[in-house]
Amino acid sequence: MSNSKYLDQWRMRTAPRTIELSGGWPVDIRPVEIANLMFSGAIPMTLMREARDMKQNADGEYDPEDMARMMPFIDAVVLAAVVDPPLSRDGAGD
Repeated sequence: MSNSKYLDQWRMRTAPRTIELSGGWPVDIRPVEIANLMFSGAIPMTLMREARDMKQNADGEYDPEDMARMMPFIDAVVLAAVVDPPLSRDGAGD
């Protein structure tokens, strides 16, 4: 614990936590800010515009082609959020 209640609150909000994936595998994740990923270049502005413009169809689903274009966005978020097991685009550290 620090001497600052605000720092302690921030640490609690940003601390990794364990979730269980649908297959039963545990994963440690941390919260990520999309804006930070955008400003760092992990998510290009053009992709942010495409994500913003995606629309659901009448069934509440997204067009599969739109989803395919969003894979780099999803990859960036997952790579930033997952703490353990370690992840990389190229599989390093496996």
